[in-house]
Amino acid sequence: MRVDFKKFRKEQGLFQGDIAKDLGCTQSSVSRIENEGLELTRKQYESLVSHYGEKVIKQYVITSDTTSSNILGDNVNYQPKGAEQLPLHNLLTIIQNQQELLNKCVDMQHEYIAKYATQNERLLSILEQIKFK
Repeated sequence: MRVDFKKFRKEQGLFQGDIAKDLGCTQSSVSRIENEGLELTRKQYESLVSHYGEKVIKQYVITSDTTSSNILGDNVNYQPKGAEQLPLHNLLTIIQNQQELLNKCVDMQHEYIAKYATQNERLLSILEQIKFK
């Protein structure tokens, strides 16, 4: 659940540190929640409600007008501060490049495992030979 923390905080005359104490987190976490539009955990939301009352907190809940069930969930329209809108083909290219990098990493892991499996087999063979002498 997302809450307009900055508006809530300012209208209630609170500092980020005040809310951080109530949530049991750091001031920098509250800053990230405010500036990046991060969602609260159920525990954090319940903590706010217990400190300030459900009626007060519900005034600041951000509801999504979007009912899309894509991978972004409720963050369909969310865009971090300073981010530019990228054309779809750019996003596709970025995702394809990331997938290629992941595939290369997997290949490297397989090579690494195969290399050390061979070395382990050699060591076991040597140890068995020593053991039977």
